[in-house]
Amino acid sequence: MAPVLVVLLLSACSAQAAMDSCYEPATGTAQRCMPEFCNAAFGRTVLASHVCGSPGPEEFCLQTGVTGVTKSCHLCDAHSSHNASLLNDFHSEEEPTWWQSPSMLHGVQFPNSVNLTLHLGKSFEITYIRLKFHTSRPESFAIYKRTHEDAPWTPYQYYSASCQQTYGQSTGTFLRAGDEERVPFCTDEFSDISPLTGGNVAFSTLEGRPSAYSFDSSPVLQDWVTATDLLISLNRLNTFGDDIFRDHRVLRSYYYAISDLSIGGRCKCNGHASECVTNEQGRLVCDCQHNTSGVDCERCQPFYHDRPWARATAEAANECLPCNCSGKSEQCIFNMELYRRTGHGGQCLNCRDYTAGSHCETCKENFHRSTADEMCQPCNCSVVGSLSLQCDHDGDCVCKATITGKKCDQCQKGYHSLSEGGCRKCGCHPEGSIGDCDPTNGECTCKRNVEGALCHRCKSGTFNLQPHNSDGCRHCFCYSHSAACTSASHFAVHHIVSSFQQDPDGWRRQSLDGEESSVSWEKGRISLIPEDGEWEYFVAPAKFLGNQLLSYGQNLSLLLHVESEDLPSFTIVLEGSGIQVSASVSPTVPNETLPWEWAVNVTLHEVQAGIQRETVSSFQFQQLLSNLTALKLGSNRSIPIHLMDVALVTAQAGLSPRATWVEECVCPEGYIGQFCEACAPGYKREILFGGPLSPCVACTCNQHGSCEPESGICQCVHNTVGPSCEYCASGYYGNPFRGRYNDCKPCPCPAQSNCTVLEERNEVVCTDCPDGQTGMRCETCDDGFYGDPLGLWQGYVRPCSRCQCNGNTDPNAVGNCNPVTGQCLKCLFHTVGHYCDTCEDGFYGNALAPSPAGKCQPCACDPIGSTNGLQTCDPGRGQCECLPHVIGRDCSRCEPGYYDLRPTVGCLSCACHPLGSRNSFCQGQTGQCNCRPGVGGRACDRCQRGYFDLSEWGCQACDCSPLGSVGMQCLGDGSCLCKTGFVGRKCEQCQENYYYEASTFHCQLCPTCYNLVQLEVEQLKHRIRELGEALTRFSHDPEQLYQLYTNHLQSSLQDMEAQAVQGSGAHSVELVGEVEMTLARIGQELSNISRSLDCEGSELKRCIVVAASKRIVQNTLTQLQATRDILNTKMPWLIHRSPSEEGRNWTGLVKESRSLAESQVRTAMEVESIVRDALATSNQSYILLTGIIQDDSIAADIMEAEQSLQSLQSQMEELAEEADKALKEAKRLYVSTHPTRGANLTLPPSLTEPQPEGWNNFTAEIENLESALQVKDQQIEKLLLEVEPRVKAFQMGMETKEMYDELLSRVKSSRATARASVQKVKQIKEEGISLLKILEDNKTPAGKLRGKGSLRKMGAIKGKVMPEAKRKTALARRILRVAGSSSTISNTTASRAWHINQGIAKEAQKLRRRAQDQATQSGSLRTRLDITQGQLATQEEQAAAFKVKLQEDGTTAAKVLHETLAMGKEVKKARQSLDRDLKQLTELLKTVESLQVDQVTEEMLNTTKAEMGALRWVIDQTLDQKLRELEAASDLQILKMKSIEKDMEDIEAEKLSLEDIVENLPHGCYNRVGY
Repeated sequence: MAPVLVVLLLSACSAQAAMDSCYEPATGTAQRCMPEFCNAAFGRTVLASHVCGSPGPEEFCLQTGVTGVTKSCHLCDAHSSHNASLLNDFHSEEEPTWWQSPSMLHGVQFPNSVNLTLHLGKSFEITYIRLKFHTSRPESFAIYKRTHEDAPWTPYQYYSASCQQTYGQSTGTFLRAGDEERVPFCTDEFSDISPLTGGNVAFSTLEGRPSAYSFDSSPVLQDWVTATDLLISLNRLNTFGDDIFRDHRVLRSYYYAISDLSIGGRCKCNGHASECVTNEQGRLVCDCQHNTSGVDCERCQPFYHDRPWARATAEAANECLPCNCSGKSEQCIFNMELYRRTGHGGQCLNCRDYTAGSHCETCKENFHRSTADEMCQPCNCSVVGSLSLQCDHDGDCVCKATITGKKCDQCQKGYHSLSEGGCRKCGCHPEGSIGDCDPTNGECTCKRNVEGALCHRCKSGTFNLQPHNSDGCRHCFCYSHSAACTSASHFAVHHIVSSFQQDPDGWRRQSLDGEESSVSWEKGRISLIPEDGEWEYFVAPAKFLGNQLLSYGQNLSLLLHVESEDLPSFTIVLEGSGIQVSASVSPTVPNETLPWEWAVNVTLHEVQAGIQRETVSSFQFQQLLSNLTALKLGSNRSIPIHLMDVALVTAQAGLSPRATWVEECVCPEGYIGQFCEACAPGYKREILFGGPLSPCVACTCNQHGSCEPESGICQCVHNTVGPSCEYCASGYYGNPFRGRYNDCKPCPCPAQSNCTVLEERNEVVCTDCPDGQTGMRCETCDDGFYGDPLGLWQGYVRPCSRCQCNGNTDPNAVGNCNPVTGQCLKCLFHTVGHYCDTCEDGFYGNALAPSPAGKCQPCACDPIGSTNGLQTCDPGRGQCECLPHVIGRDCSRCEPGYYDLRPTVGCLSCACHPLGSRNSFCQGQTGQCNCRPGVGGRACDRCQRGYFDLSEWGCQACDCSPLGSVGMQCLGDGSCLCKTGFVGRKCEQCQENYYYEASTFHCQLCPTCYNLVQLEVEQLKHRIRELGEALTRFSHDPEQLYQLYTNHLQSSLQDMEAQAVQGSGAHSVELVGEVEMTLARIGQELSNISRSLDCEGSELKRCIVVAASKRIVQNTLTQLQATRDILNTKMPWLIHRSPSEEGRNWTGLVKESRSLAESQVRTAMEVESIVRDALATSNQSYILLTGIIQDDSIAADIMEAEQSLQSLQSQMEELAEEADKALKEAKRLYVSTHPTRGANLTLPPSLTEPQPEGWNNFTAEIENLESALQVKDQQIEKLLLEVEPRVKAFQMGMETKEMYDELLSRVKSSRATARASVQKVKQIKEEGISLLKILEDNKTPAGKLRGKGSLRKMGAIKGKVMPEAKRKTALARRILRVAGSSSTISNTTASRAWHINQGIAKEAQKLRRRAQDQATQSGSLRTRLDITQGQLATQEEQAAAFKVKLQEDGTTAAKVLHETLAMGKEVKKARQSLDRDLKQLTELLKTVESLQVDQVTEEMLNTTKAEMGALRWVIDQTLDQKLRELEAASDLQILKMKSIEKDMEDIEAEKLSLEDIVENLPHGCYNRVGY
């Protein structure tokens, strides 16, 4: 049975053997499959290196194992027995076959080896190798393997009793995990000599290998078990040791013999085949599945390389997957790098249609396509600009680092100059450039205030280059004194905040009219609730105001809480330095989780979005911030607005974080301070106390000290005094103009009194003579005095007296009066006369007035309004002769009630309508009268659209219901034209038998059933009318009424009683009671008004009116009570009595009732008259106040009006308080009485018909009285609001006028000084002529001396003439010095005049700006109603003309400034000419002084005379011409200034007219009729 068992356990490896399927039968899923386990040695040829009986038969003996026993020996032949084929043949244990090697006798022993080689034909995975020895097992043998034919043999296993000695291996069969497992073991387990036959050796390839239990995942063991060839090397025989004797018989018994060789394993197919087959070449190969191929299925089939080949395992079949080549190729290879990167290793080859890539999914190099369905197109990438010629799927090339464009043919943004090396980077500084550089040449486009090739530096006059600044750099402010500045290094960022944690932090609430009040505060926020459409503002406290120049260009952040779904809108208002800027800002949501919180961020810069002033410049905005007076946040949304946090970014002294926006100016000479805000030492403000914006000029202290920078007052040293240190101090003498410390020396006079020096003799002369005397010995009267103190001129002594020129001369001038006679020679201020005591022609005033402003003034008659030109006026009052209806001292305006001043004609009458206008006054230019409410037309002679009934109260508003009326215009009686279904005076009610339908806004006809009710009502009304007519006839013919009563009235009354259950029988009594109650309430109201006005014992007119009204009401109430008693007692009795009893009494009672009714009508008329008187008194007060405001007469009248206005204002304040109290009480009473009146208004017509006419109107009159009181109260309040700004504007105008008058006075004074200088020059000329005459007188003696040869008298002449000549020369030099000083003073004065004129021009510009502001304010008046559109259009045209006029005024002011500059130049030229003349005269005097008497000749005298004549002519011509030019320029200047003044008056008049128009605009929309 044993042989059979072996066959069953280990079958041969035939080509058809199969173990399992490679695919799951049910699903077709790939699974691991392996060929059947078999004996790989069976049927295969084993090659033996030695075979017994080869090459010839050989004898061998059997080993018995017993010494001395005869062995059995046999012959072996390799061809017939014991060859290698018997190693793996099929045999049984009973009849074994074996292979046998030659015996030891033939050299088979160590070191000689016997090798058995088995070629398997392909790779097998060996599980074990079994050898069964027919003899004893060798002492040492080894098993080797190799994996292919050319590979070296690899030791598989060693068997030896001497492992170390034979194989160099240690004995052992154990490996630790992690050790190299492909190592052979050496064991002595099977090396014993026993058994002598049948010994087995079994070698397991995996035994002792740690990874055997994870064989599928161990490539090392998989390689270890793989073999294509096996080699068994028999190295040493086991012996009993008897071989040493070399006995042949013994040696023949030792040999190798193996009966069986079995190799257990499988045909290696790596899990991808279930069997091995013979191929066409007859070789054994695997029948590969899973898309694998190869002898061992060791690789994937072509085109199945999507993942790397791998053995199949129990868990995964690891079949080869096809490559994805997108249908563009059928060839691919495996790419491990691709597999690692993508998970798919199939690398496609030879892609078609210009495709490429691992899966032919892309286009080949330099081709592209957008989608996989498209054909690949060439890229055409730029060779210069692209990194490669390959583009992306859209055809976009891969550009070099600095190149862009679809084909890489353009430079990237920020680069330029395309080349092989790419594009060069733009060097433009981003903070200073706009966009990128020019891509062709690299040029940068700089921001407005940036310069440089790279836009890297600020232009001159700017600093702080910042990227967020649209201009790049910010203009230097420096208070306009410097254009060079840098960022300050010693300022750090600072925040001014308000978080409202403790209190409102000084924030206030302000309404549109400017009234401030406290805000509502709760922890963390302040609040305000604007009324619908009304603006209200949060007003910032002082810490946010003042000089906020350091916040220019920074953020103002506000956090608000507004519960609104819509985006709210706010307005930021900044005010300061006379400038107002506002901006509309929209907030943002800073936190999405807090939807009601809004953040408002405003940049304090002139380019802030939403700014509403277009003309503000950077300098103006910084000027505003330098003196910020108001910061407001406003809204007109009628929802609560909560301000939670405010932060203003500014700067303060510090180092970090640095505030780079703060400038540090490089100040020019004369300025100091970080912002050049102060004058340097030695400099002062050009405009004294003009503030940091005023320029600095050098101190005029002649180097004798410094001046105070703001006031300009010199602080003199070196013994000097004077505004410019131009004089030596008292007791000192010298010339301070040289600017040295020792210019002024102590006077060598007693007590160091005042003195002076005569330069020609260098002689000091005392000047501290008695008052009025002068000279070296005080022998003459001083300048400004007259007399003969020593009697040298008139032979008797006359003390020196002061010249009596009434203050009309220049006290600094020389020669104001004749020193002997006292006649005034140099009258100023347009005065003449011996004592300068009268005004010259063309001027008027008081020549003896103490101040120059009050002296003679030019007539300056308005050429348009006067009859005799400019120079004729009353010498005392200055009143010009005016044309008809022209008033004003200068005839420059129309008298009240007239307008349109015209040459030679005068003014036209306003012709204002007596009822439609408030007064008889009109606008001076257009003649527009001041219309009452609702009245229009130039003369206020017609009602505006929507008004009617022109009366002394204006026109009444139609107030037609927009729902019920056909149009908004009513008829002459005030009734409106109603639509169908509407009735009422205002069409505000539905007609009877109609009802209001809200969905259609119309009155709809009631259903038919209501017609019956209406018919009955009409019949009842008809009967009531008949009753009324009968009562009327009864008043004239009682008998007829009695008959009518008998036949008809009785039945009518019975019908009325039957129809109206509680009919109107008692209605008259009830009606009288209601009227009585109404009168009682009116009486109570009058009592309250009396108490409010404090009329107890007062004789005021208003108190008298109230008392009279109260009496009338009381009388009326008494009569009504009597009437009610009569109605209660007699009327029911008369109605129910028989007509025959009281016929006459009935007639008398009717007459008495009618008389009583007429009495009540008269009483009501008296009340109406009293109310009208009160209204007239109020109107007169209002007209009086308006007249005061509009009055623009001369300064004296203005002062008087100002005082009156103050008095009236105080009275009006008292009246306003009283009226306010009365109004509140009246409103309360009105509210309390309103329901009663409402009930009266809704009485059925049937009950109101019988009332007397007086009773119908009485309640309406009372209501009119209340309405009139309310209207007047509103007018008083409005008047108070308007008076205050007008008074302020009036006072400002007065201040401006006073400033202008002062400037004009200074100009006139300068002009007078210039004229005085001219007079001085004329005097010098006269004295020069006198000197020339003296020289001519000296000419004759000199001639006689030469002709007669009387040289003996030369000494006498020399002794007399020369001293006199020298004295005259000294006097002339003194005069010249004085003239030089006067010239200097004149030049200084002219310079001052020039500066004054500049100041005047600046003031004119300021006035123009004010006028522009006023025009802007006037132009910003809101249009209240569409019905005033025509008037507003007219006013817009006037405003446009006004703007043109302002531009003309600006041009005129510019011309005045230009002419002033020209005048300054002419004065400068005159000064230069005068200096030349004085120089020539001085040279002439020096020549005269140098003359010697003995050298004087007639020729010299003639030459001198000629030169003096030429000098006199030049002086006369030059000075006269200059004087005429100066006088003409001065007159022209005065005319120009008067023209400007007149334009300002016109502007003021137009402003008043516009304000009056605004006053007359309606204050709200029409009230709709409510239902």
